Amino acid sequence: VPAEADMVRLIFDRYRELRSLPALQRDLRERGFVTRRRTLATGRTVGGIPFSVGALVSLLRNRTYLGEI
Repeated sequence: VPAEADMVRLIFDRYRELRSLPALQRDLRERGFVTRRRTLATGRTVGGIPFSVGALVSLLRNRTYLGEI
């Protein structure tokens, strides 16, 4: 999804500039970035919340995003 790809690139770029997960989290909150919203098989919607530090760590360590896969 192009919009999601742009957001992931921005997150990596901002992390390289800020060099701090809490600072990155604050920056993304100020920009209004939230996690991807998904609808589960049960019909319940999850996501659409501000990024937690844990979610950012997972995203930044994702082997696909790092080009290892």
